[in-house]
Amino acid sequence: MLYFTIFLLFLLFPSVESNTKIVVVWGVPVEQSALKVNDWNTCITQCLNDVQCVLIQKTATGCSLFHLGSVKTVMKTGKDSGKKVGIKRTLNTCSNGIDPPMFGQSTVSETFVYNGNNYKYNITKIGTTGWSFGFSNTIQCPPDSFLSVRDKNQVCISVQLFPGPNYCKYQADGIKLCQSVGAIGLTGPYNSTEGKIITEIAASKSKKIPSGINGFQNFWIDGDRTGKTTVKVSDPTLNGVEGYDWQTSLTKVDETYSCVYLGTKGQPTSNRYHNIWTECSTLCLDNVQCVLIQKAADGCHLYHLENARTIRKTDRASGGIVGFKRTMDTCPNSDDAPMFGQSSVQETFVYNENNYKYNITKTVTNKTTMWSFGFSNTIQCPSDSFLSVRGKNQVCISVRLFSGPNYCTYQADGIKLCQTIGGIGLTGPFSFTEGEKITKLAAFMSKGTPSGQEGYQNFWIDGNRTGETTVKVSDPTLNGTTGYDWKMSLTKVDETYSCVYLGTNDDYYGKTYIYVCTLYSGAKFCMRGAICRTKPVTYY
Repeated sequence: MLYFTIFLLFLLFPSVESNTKIVVVWGVPVEQSALKVNDWNTCITQCLNDVQCVLIQKTATGCSLFHLGSVKTVMKTGKDSGKKVGIKRTLNTCSNGIDPPMFGQSTVSETFVYNGNNYKYNITKIGTTGWSFGFSNTIQCPPDSFLSVRDKNQVCISVQLFPGPNYCKYQADGIKLCQSVGAIGLTGPYNSTEGKIITEIAASKSKKIPSGINGFQNFWIDGDRTGKTTVKVSDPTLNGVEGYDWQTSLTKVDETYSCVYLGTKGQPTSNRYHNIWTECSTLCLDNVQCVLIQKAADGCHLYHLENARTIRKTDRASGGIVGFKRTMDTCPNSDDAPMFGQSSVQETFVYNENNYKYNITKTVTNKTTMWSFGFSNTIQCPSDSFLSVRGKNQVCISVRLFSGPNYCTYQADGIKLCQTIGGIGLTGPFSFTEGEKITKLAAFMSKGTPSGQEGYQNFWIDGNRTGETTVKVSDPTLNGTTGYDWKMSLTKVDETYSCVYLGTNDDYYGKTYIYVCTLYSGAKFCMRGAICRTKPVTYY
């Protein structure tokens, strides 16, 4: 394998950070959606200066430049192929080690900043066949915000309090408050579920930092009245005011009232209540989901992850006591509990065989100390899988090959293959877009490890025929077979054909078809593997 690292460019282009390098190897990207550049050397320079660039490919006419998201997989080739790619890496030195561009690592994480946003992606070695670029396009919110999914949009939502001495202010001050902390602007509930979460956080915050004003504690949200019964919102991720739970009909409200607010009750939300503090402590230690306990006048509250958001530090005179669950080898002798000198700590637990990961972060603003629990409920997939969003579900999908000597085998073996090594079972395309991604990866993998059988290389997917035109799937995250791109109408297919597969070659590329469950190879085809749904490694 030919490889070298471009480092002399940094002498010529000082604007490029000295630890960013292009590692050149023999290979070819599976995807071909890229920017065209006429000259290879120009392409190298352009990629080093373009923060979004992650890969370049030398072509007969010049070079192709790939941004993050436009390349998923690179197939490793040999010197004889003449096909060359350059992978952007963050390296402090020009490694002389073997195994470029990974240099002995199976997975590396790379980051860049674009338009003020941080982007993180992984490059993972796929056995001896190539490398994959992992990028789920899932956002990570600031520590004072939580992630919410609004149809096709992912948004970060933060509940902010007006600082003293004027704890109660106008709507215009609310807009300024949102903009002053790096936020975009006012928002409101997208639906009743999101509204409940917002209300609980707002109620908890207003109780912990009292305004000094008795009565209702309200929060300005997005919305300005434009007519007797109409309200206009500025946040494009909202579906108008469809998620707003109105206290009364606007027809009954004085028309001079024009700005919208959300009311709160000011009560904290906890999972369980106990009337003995010591009992609460013991239960929290025994309950893996418990992350916090709160001593109250009437006993104790026990909080599970997601119900604990933000804690404000008080003093002895307040009488307010909370208990944080921490993983520590010793009990530190320090007055900086519960962080003991750290600004952020990571905690994990296992529940129902799933790993959960969350952060506790300390912030100090205007001499007020706060601790926040960071958990977005985003999944991390195994190294052989990629993350895909299916409506409200996040799933991990793995393309798996049958191992030799029988490289082509039955659907029943495909099911068994999917149930091994953290697998759940067969799955199929949720949408045409997801199907295209699965097909590209399956085609790439079958080429990397040939079956020895010529012709079509097919993969078993979820689906068993139950009638002439009906197919039943077992994966509850699929919307039936609406994402299946059928080769032809089932009315034209022999009714003895009952198991569904995905093609990866020629006129069957990306197409779903149906065949006999116990036939696995022939003169011109091989049932090469299976498309599996796998268990997430971690929720974080």
